[in-house]
Parts: sequence; structure tokens; C-alpha cells
Amino acid sequence: MRKDKFIFSILLLLGVNLLFAQNETALDSIHHSYKKPKTDTARNLIHTNWSKTSYNANPDSSLASTNKVLQQSKRINYTKEISRSERAITLKLKDYMTIYNQLQDQNEKKNYFLNELKAKEAKLHYEQQQKDLELKRDAIRRRWLRIGVALGIIFLISQLVLISKNLKKQKELNKRLKEMNSTKDKFFSIISHDLKSPFNSILGFSELLNDNIEEFKQDELKKITTSIYESAKSAYDLLEQLLAWTAFQSEKIEYKPESISIKVIVAENIKMVNSSAEQKQIQITDNTPDSQLVFVDQNMLNTVVRNLLTNAIKFTYRGGRIDISSTIKNHMLFLSIKDNGQGISAIKLKELFNEGALNSTKGTNNESGTGLGLILCKEFIEKNKGKLKVESEEGKGSNFIISLPFPS
Repeated sequence: MRKDKFIFSILLLLGVNLLFAQNETALDSIHHSYKKPKTDTARNLIHTNWSKTSYNANPDSSLASTNKVLQQSKRINYTKEISRSERAITLKLKDYMTIYNQLQDQNEKKNYFLNELKAKEAKLHYEQQQKDLELKRDAIRRRWLRIGVALGIIFLISQLVLISKNLKKQKELNKRLKEMNSTKDKFFSIISHDLKSPFNSILGFSELLNDNIEEFKQDELKKITTSIYESAKSAYDLLEQLLAWTAFQSEKIEYKPESISIKVIVAENIKMVNSSAEQKQIQITDNTPDSQLVFVDQNMLNTVVRNLLTNAIKFTYRGGRIDISSTIKNHMLFLSIKDNGQGISAIKLKELFNEGALNSTKGTNNESGTGLGLILCKEFIEKNKGKLKVESEEGKGSNFIISLPFPS
């Protein structure tokens, strides 16, 4: 656009110079026609005005100077030459007007073209702005699309992870359910057998006494009543374990931990099983100190210690011994109940706390057992934030070790 303006300016200057040159030629003809004016003063005046006419850059000023020259020429009576000069000037003026009009037309065309160029430039600028805006919108849309795709992928992955976890949990639950069903079947099979056996003994001996009590001697009656007692106690212990295990599984047993002396717990449960130990002439030694405290649920710990002592008596030979001791290590109290009984084989030791491997095991005096008591002990100990460990060798006895937390 600057180049077009520059070219137009050059053309305009050339046109004006051409007009001035033609006007100067006309004035020069007047000058040569009046080489001999009557007076030097008039000649000088005419020459001065011709000079102004020739070199004035303003066309109006040139015409004014020319008129002055004509007026001065009339005063010195150059009529013919003046008429001739006037006609020449008139012709030149027409040429001047023609050139002027041409320049005006060219200027209008130039303005028109300039306006057209400006309009096109504005249109191009607007179109470029629209393109840039559309590119920005496309970029924003692509960005949101990428974000949407990323969120969709994240959501899909999270759903897949959730589904995978649910499937895994479902598999574990199904496995657990199968184990529970298997355990339940085996559990009720053992219970029905072990409950039926002592009740058969009770009913049989009771019927025998009822029908022939006069025929029995004192020592025979003692044996029969002892058998009835042992059968009834065995059935009662089994029912007690069953009720405790059922209550724990249904979360009906309330967990109430408190600070209590381990010596008190051990002493109370020794009293409860002492009659059974005396019948087999088993010595129970308590080496726990008076000062040691644990933070546990008292009822649960009583059940655990009583079950472990009952098992120790059951699987210890007549005249054997049971030693109870406690140590402190790593801010935990370790209670040990050790016997010198028949011990546990390596195979049975691996399945000792497996609910699916419940087996009825006879004691050293043919006492019955299901293994349910040990499973109950393990669950109660873990509920109290402890652990139950077993060390045993067949023929040499067993050592059950309980870890229990201190009061905070």
C-alpha cells in the first residue's frame, strides 16, 4: 500500500509539472511577442510577473500573475499580441483543466483502490482472526477430549480394579463358605458322635443302677458312678465349648479388656481342673509371679487357660506333671503351659488349628476330645491381640505358649 501511495504521488507531481511547463511555454510566447515595450519600466514589470507565473508552484498564483501581465500589456497598447496571448492562455487553461480532471479521476480511482485494498485487508484480517479463533477452539476441544478420554480410562481402570477386587473377594468368600460348610458337616458329625457316646454311657449305667442297684457291691457302685460322672462331664465340656464357639462366631461375646494379674487367672483355673488332675495323680506347678499384669478380656482368658489345662491333663499319663510359667519379652507376656504327656505328631501338629481338620482324639485314659477347644483358644487369644504357639514332640509332651499384651 505504501508503494501504491508513492507511485501516485510521483504521477501527481509529474502532472502538475507538465501543467506548469505548458503554462510557462504560453507565457514565454507572450514574452517573445513583446520584446520591445515602450518603456523599460513596463518591460521590467511584465518580466517580473512572467517570472512569478513560470516558477510559482501554486496554479492559482500563476493565473493571477498572468492576469497582471495581461493588464500591464493592455496599458502599453499591445492589443493584438494580447488577444493572441489570451487565446493561447485559454487553450492552455483548457489543457490544464483536462489534466486536473484527469488527476482528480486518478485520485478518486486511487482512493477507490485504496478503500478496496483496506476492505480486503480488513476482510483478510477478520478471516485470519476467525481462523485463529477456530484453531484455539479446536485446541480447547482436543484438550477437553484428551481429558475426557483420560478420565474415561481412569474410570474404566478403577471399575476393572474394583471388579477384580470384588471377584477376588467373592472367590475368597466362596472358598471360605465351602470351608465353613465342610467344617460344619465334619463338626456336627464329630459332635453327634462325641455327644452320643457319653450320653449312651450315662443312660446305660443309669439303667443298670435303676434295675439292679441292690445286687452291686460298694466298690462296683463307685466305678459305675465314676463312669457316669466322667461321661456327664465330657458331654458338658463339649456343650460348653460348642456354645462358646457359636457365640464367638455370631459375635455375641462382648470383648471387655482390663488389667488383671496373670497369677489370679492361673490360680482360679487350676482349682477348677484340680479334681481331674488328682484322679490321674498329675502334679500341677504354678511358677507365675504375683506382679505380672496383662490387658485382656478376663472371661476369654479364663476359657483359654481352662481349655489348655484340661487338654494337658487329658493327654498326660498318670503320675505326670504340668508346669506353668511366664516370661516377659518385647513388651509382651508369654504364658507357658507345659506337660510331659504323649505329645502330638508332626502331621497332627500342622492341622491342629484347622477347622476343616477337626478330629476326635482319645486321651491317655481314653478321654474323648474334638479339637474344637484349641480352635476356640486360638480365636480368643487373637481377639485379645495375642498369639498361640505350640511346641510338641510325639512321646515327649507339649508346650502351649500364649503371648498377651501389657496394660498401656
